[in-house]
Amino acid sequence: MRKIGYMIWPILWTLCLLAIGLYVGVFAGREQDFSENENRMLAGFPDVSAASFADGMFMEGFENYLLDRFPGRERAIGFSQSLRDLISFADYEDFLAVIEADDDPLTSMLDTSDEGEISAPVPPPPQIPPAHSTLPPESSGSSDSSGSSAPSGPVESVEEPEDLPDPVRHVVIPEKPTPVAEDFPTSMGMYMWANGQGSALRQYGRGRIIELTGVLNSYADLLPEGGTLSFTVVPHSAYMIRSANTQGCEALYSNFEQCVYAFSRDNVFVTSTTDILGSAQLRGEYVYFRTDMHWTPYGTHLVYSEMVGAIGHVPTPYSDFEVTVEEPFLGTYYRDNPTSYMRNNADVLELLRPRFPHEFLRITAPGETREIPLLKETARANDRYTVYLGGPAGPWSILRSDNGSTDNCLIITDSFGLAFVPMLSGQYREVHYYDPRYFNANVAGGSVADLIERYEIKDVFVVIGELHSFNSDFMYLVRNHM
Repeated sequence: MRKIGYMIWPILWTLCLLAIGLYVGVFAGREQDFSENENRMLAGFPDVSAASFADGMFMEGFENYLLDRFPGRERAIGFSQSLRDLISFADYEDFLAVIEADDDPLTSMLDTSDEGEISAPVPPPPQIPPAHSTLPPESSGSSDSSGSSAPSGPVESVEEPEDLPDPVRHVVIPEKPTPVAEDFPTSMGMYMWANGQGSALRQYGRGRIIELTGVLNSYADLLPEGGTLSFTVVPHSAYMIRSANTQGCEALYSNFEQCVYAFSRDNVFVTSTTDILGSAQLRGEYVYFRTDMHWTPYGTHLVYSEMVGAIGHVPTPYSDFEVTVEEPFLGTYYRDNPTSYMRNNADVLELLRPRFPHEFLRITAPGETREIPLLKETARANDRYTVYLGGPAGPWSILRSDNGSTDNCLIITDSFGLAFVPMLSGQYREVHYYDPRYFNANVAGGSVADLIERYEIKDVFVVIGELHSFNSDFMYLVRNHM
């Protein structure tokens, strides 16, 4: 009997391999397909050649093909998603939050420092509010051909006389002195000042900040003459909600931007989103959702206005976008912990579209694209924020606008940049969108450096959530994709 048992397993294994071969050869699709459940392209059958076998590319591609094509895969993924929604387990795109059910469940979500990292004394807030863009005084902000300053936030449209010339982009790129690491604290980060005392919301080591700046520099070096790279880190809403619920809160601020600016190339511009949105929140402005991890489109617009203004563009006023309002909006915090507190403090979601003709494309194969909706109307209720661009996806997407502009830009981002992309449509003919977690050079048609050259990218924007900044491997994926 034992001998028979030993013989059965090789036979079963052989039959299994034959079944897989029959399925791959006859029934499974050979071309790339789009998965609605995963919002990405499924792998196609790899090229068969002596070279692909020799360098191992065939086996790697064939493995990816089998993983993407097993029978019933789409049903299994759909069932898994439904089960996750049913039990409301905290497992979504960018953030894992464990929310305690108390009177204010969002106030206890923060760690004050990183494990194993020495916390430096919390610096007091600056007596003079820091400039939003970390630039020398003579070059901060922007100007048109007449030298007037660009607006720093949403403003009403103003009709200009017809005889005035078109605005000319004017970028002042200063030459920076050679930085010294010891001139900066060993630990920098985001802080809150309340009742005469400071507390660290998040801290990063100086070495990690300088290391990430090197990644930014490698991309800044790829840009043509006059091209710029703009960088910002966006705090998650938990930080802002905590400060809003802290009695006596006087300021939210950060100090790592000065270090990034000092060690970056001359054409790198750095913006403090913490300062911009912290000040706006203290003024009572609606810049963060209460039931979701993200900033509101209005908060996004405040930062967008500062960033494009700093590199010489006139930002598009908020009122110039087509706005769709959805309420009540109960986001991912509510989805994973549906308390009465959050239900009674639902959000208002405004979705912005450019008013001029535009199309949104996703690369499906080298030289091939498919058009997808800019706003994914079929998104589930709690994920409505991610209707922009269909949510974080890959490998490469393009928002093409008929706005008279001739420049192209690239935005390197996570889900926090989804609302940022449509706003850039007023300044660029093509806005290219890239999330490094979903990049595939074989599908996109080359490395990121190749695509920057092919699509004649002039400016790069790096807009990332705090959890994907200095203590994460997110930006190092960007480096590896060069």
